Amino acid sequence: MKKFKFRIVIAFILPIILLIGVFALSFFQLRLTADTVNPVPVVTEPMKIKLPTASPEEIAEDDKGVYTRDGYGDDTSVITMYLTARRGNEAENSDNEFDELARHSKLEYISDGTDPHRTECIIQEGDENGPKEGYYGYGVTAPNATVSIRGNSSSTALLKSYKITLHDGAKPWRSQTVINLNKHAREMWGFSQKLTCDIVKTIPGMFSLRTQFVHLYVKDETTGEENPQFVDYGLFTQLEQPNVSYLKNHGLDENGEFYKAEYFEFNDLYGDLKLVTDPLYKEVAFGNVIENKGRDNDHTNLINMVNDINDYTIPISETLERYFDEDNMMKWMASQILLGNTDVINRNYLLYSPPNSDKFYFIIYDCDGILSLNTDNVALYNDPTAQSLKERRQYQFGITNFFGVTLYERVFTQKEYVKKLSDMVEWMRAEYITNERVYGLAKEYAAICKPFRSREPETILFSEQRMSFYDTTIDLIPSLLDETVEAFHDSISGLTPFFIILPQVTEDGTLFAWVAAHNYAGLAVKYDLAVTRDVLATDIVFEEKDLSGVRYTYENSLPPGDYYIRMSASDAAGHFTYANEYVTDDATTKYYGVIAFTVKRDGSIIYT
Repeated sequence: MKKFKFRIVIAFILPIILLIGVFALSFFQLRLTADTVNPVPVVTEPMKIKLPTASPEEIAEDDKGVYTRDGYGDDTSVITMYLTARRGNEAENSDNEFDELARHSKLEYISDGTDPHRTECIIQEGDENGPKEGYYGYGVTAPNATVSIRGNSSSTALLKSYKITLHDGAKPWRSQTVINLNKHAREMWGFSQKLTCDIVKTIPGMFSLRTQFVHLYVKDETTGEENPQFVDYGLFTQLEQPNVSYLKNHGLDENGEFYKAEYFEFNDLYGDLKLVTDPLYKEVAFGNVIENKGRDNDHTNLINMVNDINDYTIPISETLERYFDEDNMMKWMASQILLGNTDVINRNYLLYSPPNSDKFYFIIYDCDGILSLNTDNVALYNDPTAQSLKERRQYQFGITNFFGVTLYERVFTQKEYVKKLSDMVEWMRAEYITNERVYGLAKEYAAICKPFRSREPETILFSEQRMSFYDTTIDLIPSLLDETVEAFHDSISGLTPFFIILPQVTEDGTLFAWVAAHNYAGLAVKYDLAVTRDVLATDIVFEEKDLSGVRYTYENSLPPGDYYIRMSASDAAGHFTYANEYVTDDATTKYYGVIAFTVKRDGSIIYT
């Protein structure tokens, strides 16, 4: 009987055990199947040099409090600086007369492959009566810095800008070890840089630089003259130096990648962008494209970014998402478009990438060309027979200004990104770059700058006649801002500028070719081509109109000599654009849509 009961228990319990086992096995198989579909990550490739892209919450942001620290905050204040120049030593290239600095441009030094001359100096702060107790450098008797000229093309001007580098161990000035004093010798206003920085610093998602108006006095003790006195050098704008201190002061990571674009078109046409460990790496060649301003010497991320932009097998949307903060990029472009800052295509901006991130952020830098109101086209607004600024410099406004650079061209031939940029332009125009705000700041800064521009030494740069236009150009600011918006909308509804290719000699004659213009309206494009012997096109060799392709063969050979190609494009809707190139004559007048070339005696063709 007990054996029978035991068999009953076994018969009853065994199915339950088997049922539990089947359930457990099924559950295990489900887990196994799930891991097969979504397996635990296994590293099967070599470890990458860079860590994965930072998560969204790690977006780099400018510390806006920096603009009211270290003595900043009053944008209309003018501080007074005193620079005492002294000879240094030959070994450090500082045993020079101070006037020697102004006799050469930075371009001359670059051409010669030499470091710019500099002198030792004492830099102090005070008031109009001299260095003042309690102010920076008071009581200093030995040089605490060196001074050299700064700027590239601007260093050819009669009045120079200066770079003051504090000695190691010297007390920093406003948490900075470099003091840049910009004269803005080619910009009549004298405040374009400061105006732009002060506007941008208030825009979330953008990065700016701290600025300060500075009245500079210089005492030159390098000539041996007995008892030299301080001489009034006029008004300058102090511009924050982009370096490791900048990153620290703005709340960014000091170990991030930090670059200044010198001639950077988001490509590597000449193979100069190489890792420091590459035997073919050349620091000067690298820096001529994009200068490393940070502590990080590993350029892997930068090189990967350039390679991916130029890899057309990778959708540009993927490249943009990986390497750029879209909001920051759109805001940077919108601000430059609205303020008419045309000289930012391949230079005059900064790029920052945080550690452990692939993303780069645009930071403004040189902005003294806003609204294109330099001394060369002031008279344009007072000549009723002159073309409008937009007509004469059509391709330099709106989105078309950025074409010719692979990144911008790939991104902004996509309707999705054109729409995003358009929305950003409208938002920024309504909230930050309004007529009232820009014009109001300009009037305040003009009241400071105009008196300096109207007296020595700055009368060397700006004649009384040119200064008579000063107030007129200030009052034009609202209409100029309206014009930049109009030009932007025109640029995204019509044709982009295109590039002319150097002619080639073929068996059939002389081949003329060009890169096709992009048409946002989707219409067929026609091209007008003229070859002339003079830039004004009064002596025409031949011309062809309404060409539908991107090449034309001139069946006759061209005799040796100098020639010009003049090209434009249009469509059935009336959209019109010039070629992207221009020629400048001796009087600095620019002729747009023109390239110059020479046919040599052997029949070969070269750029003039």
